[in-house]
Parts: sequence; structure tokens; C-alpha cells
Amino acid sequence: MKLILKIIGGLLLLLVITMVGLTLWFTDERLRTFVVPQVSETLGRDVEIDHLSLSLFRSFPNAGLQVEGFRIAGRGEENPATFEQANVTLSLLPLFRRELEITHFSVDRPTVHFIVYNDSTTNFDDLFDTAELEEEETAGFQLTIPDISVREGRVIWHNNPSDSRLTLEGIDATLGLEYGELLESTAEITMQSFHWREGDTEIPGDFQVSLRQVSVIDMNREELTLHEGALSLRGLELDLNGSLADWSSGEPLVDLEFSSASEDFGDLLRLAPPSFEEHLAGLQSSGSLHLSGFISGRIAEGEIPDFRITMEVDNGSLSNPDLEDPIEEIRLRLLATPELVQLGEFSATVSGNLIEGSGALQNPFEEDALFEGTLRGDLELASLMHLIPAGETEIEHLSGLLSLNGVASGSLAAPEEAEFEADMTLRGGALQLSEMPDRAEEIELNAQFTARQVDITQGGLRIGENRLALVGTIDNYLEEEPLLNLRVNGSASLEEISRWYSLEPWIQELTGSARMDLRAEGPAGDPLSLALNGSLELSDVSARGDSLPQPVTNLRGVLQVAPTELRLEQFFMDFGSSDFELSGTLRNWLSLMKEAPADEETPLLAGQWVSHHLNMDELMDWEESDEEIAYPIELPNIQAQVTSRIDTLTIFGIAITNIEGSGSMNREQILLEDASGHLFGGTATGRLLWSVPEPDRSSIHFTGEVSSLQADEFFREFPLLGESSRMEQYASGAFSAGIDWYSEMDVFLNNLPETIRADGSFGMGEARLTDHPLQVQFAEWLGSDELRNLGLDEWTADIRIEDSLLELSGVRITSSQIGIEMNGTQHLLTDEIDFTASIRLPGHFGSSLGNILPSQAVNALTTDDGFFVVPVGIDGTMEAPRISPQQEMIENIIQEYIRDTGRNLIRDLFGN
Repeated sequence: MKLILKIIGGLLLLLVITMVGLTLWFTDERLRTFVVPQVSETLGRDVEIDHLSLSLFRSFPNAGLQVEGFRIAGRGEENPATFEQANVTLSLLPLFRRELEITHFSVDRPTVHFIVYNDSTTNFDDLFDTAELEEEETAGFQLTIPDISVREGRVIWHNNPSDSRLTLEGIDATLGLEYGELLESTAEITMQSFHWREGDTEIPGDFQVSLRQVSVIDMNREELTLHEGALSLRGLELDLNGSLADWSSGEPLVDLEFSSASEDFGDLLRLAPPSFEEHLAGLQSSGSLHLSGFISGRIAEGEIPDFRITMEVDNGSLSNPDLEDPIEEIRLRLLATPELVQLGEFSATVSGNLIEGSGALQNPFEEDALFEGTLRGDLELASLMHLIPAGETEIEHLSGLLSLNGVASGSLAAPEEAEFEADMTLRGGALQLSEMPDRAEEIELNAQFTARQVDITQGGLRIGENRLALVGTIDNYLEEEPLLNLRVNGSASLEEISRWYSLEPWIQELTGSARMDLRAEGPAGDPLSLALNGSLELSDVSARGDSLPQPVTNLRGVLQVAPTELRLEQFFMDFGSSDFELSGTLRNWLSLMKEAPADEETPLLAGQWVSHHLNMDELMDWEESDEEIAYPIELPNIQAQVTSRIDTLTIFGIAITNIEGSGSMNREQILLEDASGHLFGGTATGRLLWSVPEPDRSSIHFTGEVSSLQADEFFREFPLLGESSRMEQYASGAFSAGIDWYSEMDVFLNNLPETIRADGSFGMGEARLTDHPLQVQFAEWLGSDELRNLGLDEWTADIRIEDSLLELSGVRITSSQIGIEMNGTQHLLTDEIDFTASIRLPGHFGSSLGNILPSQAVNALTTDDGFFVVPVGIDGTMEAPRISPQQEMIENIIQEYIRDTGRNLIRDLFGN
């Protein structure tokens, strides 16, 4: 017995000594010399190992090997595979039975970096020497690894041709492997996240995946049989079984069945892309989910394997903690095959509102796959507000009963050409937006929708006192320019406009009402091609504001609208103390919106204008200013032909009454013809042409007559004899004239004297001339105040203006026994005058003339009836005239007088 114990003790001591010896002998350097070449030869690629150590005691009766810092060399900077540390435990006894049994294999932080290069080769193409592997397979060894673990693994797939990259992070795995003729394995694998990038597109995601499986792999037949499998995608559990074969061909053959059952159908939502996570956060769900199906066939480019997927959801519920009401009673039936994806049934209740639908997609993998679907629902809109988080919409109130029933069909290749029909009905609707001052109520809509047309059989709403009704069709409503065929009618309170749109600072107050009944036909985006027919009626409109020189009151009228014509009927308006009554038509009115309409498209206005009182002084700002104000004139591009009657026109304080006439206008001129009126106690008739070739240059051409006007008032407003003549201060009585006048005006509407041309005549009867500078000069010259105040029996003259020169001819003034005949000129710019006159004076002026002229001259200027006719010259200015006898003419008269006197004396002496 003692001998046996000694032998056993000796053997044990020998074993210990051997193990110590082996441990001491297999240093890091010897191990790497032995292991690295073998691994490099097996992989067909150089490898690097930072440290190797052998452990016999801790793993006894097995042998343990620890590897630190393992790297497989790559073509470039990236290594195909690396890990920080690995531990391998090997059973020694099975080696004697030609069995390789690794009892434990663990690896920490491994990284596999798979790269596809631009030439379609990869960094793994020559990694394994398959010939040696096949030789080892036939060597009869049986490999068993019951315990394999991976911690914090990482996989990177980088495709250079498509510039895409997939990164899988946080891979943990526990596996068991038994390798003989068949490879039997068990595995439990989890992954924490992935990151996908392609070009500028990135999809980061915390997408947890786990897999549990029991499988058998026949390497010779290239067949994997999955006996038990469970795949979890973010909590969605799938039971798997089936097989995978022929993987070396690059087109593996798959035959898998899967099924899943869950009491929370919301597990499906966890499969949504990361971009939806923010919207799905906090959602709570319930309801049964049944998912099952199979996939069978070859996975190859251009081929779709046979598959069938069914999904059923019953009694589902989905709620958001930010919302009041959940979506309940969710029911769904879905079937998917390579030929058809069919939503056989879908229904849900939202705040008591039922929504139902169904649909199908034929040949879903074809570009021109055909789809069809239906949707039905009766919705109480007020309850739908509970589905919108507070503060995330401008809708403050929404109510009404909406019924929707629609069908759709089409092709995925051209969804814009899809056909669909839908009936929509809204009753008792109301809408309040945060920026709306008033709520839209009594919203009613009955419409039918197709892919190309909306047919509104009834539509209307009320906002405050405003009502609007709408019927008709809208074609191509999904395109940029839909075609309208609508009839719109309604009423509006103008006072409420300011609640929707501020009219200040131009209008501070607007009241009244409007009614419209219009039909619109044509493209919605092209007003010039939109045909309008109907009427617009205004009643009791009043407006006040800074933009109006006077308030508008009592405005009322009817506007009839047609595509080519606007017709104004019964239009009345008070504007301050002025009143307007207008009627007429405007043809081609849409051309007003064109910048340059063709000649045949020029708008044409024809009508009548009647006013009992038109006060231009109220309507125009005539306030005097130290600076001249420019008034560039731009006539509208419109042709007009109107007749007018104005009982009283007030302008510059002048009252003109009983005005009648007709007028026309185009872009370059305004013409008044056959005009007449009463002013200054008399009448005026004539023709006025105002031409505006340029905004800063215009001209006036007037041809007409005035009769029996009050001279002082007339000359005050119209200085016919020049701006400095001031005839209104000196003349009074009845004035009549006929004149043809032309002048140009500058941008300040001032007459340009150098452009004035005039021809005409004027006269005064039963007039009086008092203290005119010429009268004063004559009175002082003759030493008689009698000439300072003359009652005129007659005053006539011809007038001509040209080249800034006023020419008076045929001037004839008579006052009792005094008479004046005068001709001459006045310069309109310098006011210089140059007149010749012949004055007829009664005999009692003889003493006065004797103080001025020699007695011989006085005798020579005496007529047979005892009057004196004195020729004089007048120069200076109209305000400061100078009078002097015409010496040459008087000398000629004296010589003629002496000759006549001598002849008479000789005749008396000789009796002849």
C-alpha cells in the first residue's frame, strides 16, 4: 500500500514538476514563435500579438492560453480584425482521442472591419486558406467549444463604391459549439446600436437586437437548420425555425418560418426609424398583436423569394400623455405576399369617432405597382382637438360634424395621376384661429372630390355679420393654376373690415354694407384671364380718414360685372359738400391690370356724371407754400367719352353754375367740348384741350367765348392783359370776350409765358374805370381829376399774344364826351409797354392843353365841333406808365393846319 502511495505521489510530483517546467519554458516569446506563424499561415495574412501566456494550474486539468492585443494586418490602415484580449481553455485528454475540445473561449472588445474596394474586392478575400481547412475537415478531428463569449464587440462595413458605412456597436454573445461531421451551435447575441451613413444621409440609432438560437450546420452540404430561434427587435419577439443553405454561391437558399404574439401591438412602433423617435416618445399602447409568416426561396439580385406575412391587431389602443383622448378599438388585418399587399380591414375610434379603411397594393416590388384603397369616417371635429397638443397649433376652436367617404386607385410610378373619388360633408362647422378676430361659424360644405375636380354643391359660412355662399367646380385643383367655375354670393359689413385688416393711417372709419353675386370662370392664378359675371351692391357707405380730404357719406350703387365690361348703375356719393351721381360702362376693364395693353385692348369708358354741387376747393389742397409743389401729370391708359352736368362748381372760391358738356380722354390728352356754364354773372362756352405728352410738360388750348361777366371778378381770376395788369382793381362792369388761347405748363402747373399764343377780342359795356395808372398819368398830365373816374359807354379791343408779346389793337374806349383809340404792345416777361393813342377831349380841356402845348398846336388839334384830338405815346410799364405827346404827329398836324389856314385866308382875301 505504501508503495502504491509512493508511486502515485511520485507521479503527482512529476506532473507538478512537468507543469511548472512547461509553464516556465513556454514564455511569451516562445509561445509567439510557435503560435504566430501557425495562425498567419492559417489565415493567409500576417498577424500581430502583443502578449501570450500559458496557464496550466488555474485551468487544470485543462490548459489555458491568454492572448492580448491581437491584430490581423490589412491592405491599408484598417485591420480586418482585432481584439484586446482572448482566453482559450483546452481539454488535454480528448486530444488522445483525436478530439479537439475547447472548454472555454472568450474575447473582449473584438472589432471586425469589412471593406469593399472600388474594384469590388474586399479585405477578406484572401483571409482563409480554404484548402488547409478542407484537409483538416478530413483529418477526423472533432471540435467542441461548449462556452464561447464575446464582450463589447464591434462590426464595421464600409462600401467605397456607394460611399456608405454601417457600424454595429455593443455586441455581446454567448455561444456553444460542437464541431464534428455536423456543427451544432447554441447562441445568445445582443446588439445595442447601429449607425448608417450614405453620402450626406445619416441614420444614427439606438436599435437593440437580440437573438437566441439552436442550430445544426452541415458544412459539406452547406445547410443550416434552425431548430429553435427567437429574434428580438427592440422588444418585438419573433419565433424562428427553418433552414439556410447554399451560402457559398452568393445566392443563399432560405426556408424560414416566423411568428410573434404580443399583448402590446405598440411593439411595432419601436421598429420606426430613429427620426421618428421624438414623435413616438411617451406613447402608450395596448392591444394584441399576431404576426406570422414564412420566407422561402433563393436570395438573389433581381429575384424575390416567396413569402407570406400576416398581421392582426385587435382591441388596440394608443395614447399620448399630452393629449386628452386616446385612439381606441384599433383593428387591423394585413396580408403581404410577393404579388399582393392587402389591408383587408382597418378601423379605429378617435374620441368617439369611427374611422374605417381598406386597401391593396398589387405587385408591390414593381415600379408600376397598382394600388387601391377606401377610407370612411364620421368625425366630430371638436373631439379631434383633443388629439392636438396644447400650444402646437393656431386653432383655438374647431367644431362640426365631418363625413368622409372616398376611394382611390392608381400606380406608384405616377401617383400624381391616381384616380380617386371622395364625398365630403361638413355640417355646423366653426373655426377660430389665434389671429382671427372673429370666429367663422355656420360652416356648411357638401363637395365631391376627384383627382382633377372639386364639385361644391353647397358651401357657406358666417363671420360676424358677414355671410358667404359658394357653389361650383374647381378643375385641376392640385396643379399650379386650377380652373375655377364658381358662383360666390354673400353680404358683408364694411365696418368689420378694420377688425381683419387695418386701414390706418389712411382710413379711420368705414361703415356700410356690401352684397355680391359673382360667377368666376378661368384660371385662378391669372386674373387677366378670369371671366367674372355678376353684381356688387354697396349701401349706406361712409368713410373718414387722413387720406380723404373730406368724408365720404351716403355712398350707394350697383356695379354689374362682365368679362369685357363693367357697368355702373345708380351710383351716388356725397364727398364733403360735393355730391356725385355716376352711370356708364367700362369696356376692356381687365386691361387696367396690364402694363402695356394692345391698342385694341385699351379700356374704354363711356358714361354720365351729374353733380348738384362740386366743391373743388374742398377736394384739392390749395394751401399756399413758400416752395412750389411739383405736380407731374400721368394720365391713365384709358379712353373715355363722358357727358356731365354740374349745377354748381366751386373752384378758387369762384362759383360756376349750370355746367354742361361732353368730354373725352386718352393717355395723352383730355378734351372738353360743347361746354357751357355761368360765372361772374355771365356765361361761358367753349372747347378745352389739355395735352400731356410728358409728365413734366403739358399744354392747354382753349377756344371759346364769355359774355356779360363782372369785369372786376373776371380780371381778378384771369389776368387777360398780363399778370401785372391788376385790372380788377380799376375796372368794373360787364365784360365779354372771344379768344383762342394756347400755352404750355411746367411741372408746377405754371403757364410758360414764352409759349403763350392767343387771338381774340374783348369788350366792356356800361363799365367804369377808376384810378388805373394810365388814368392817373392822363389826369396829372392834363391837370384834371375828371379822368381818374370814367363811366365807360364802350370799350372794345383786339388781342394777340405771341413770342411773349401782348399786342392790343383797335382799342376803343368812350366815356360821355371823352374817347380813346389805342394800339400797341406789352411784354409779358418784362411788363414793358409801347402804345400809341389818340385822345378825344371836350373843349373845356383847352386851358389844360394850353399849359402843355403851344397855342398853335392847341388850335391845330381842335376839331370843327370844338373837341380836341391829341396823339400821345405811352411807354414804361403798366404799373408805371409814361405819357408824352407825339411831337412829330403834332408837328405834321400843325403844318397841315397852317396850310389849311393860309388857303382859307387867301380864299377869303380874293373871294374864292
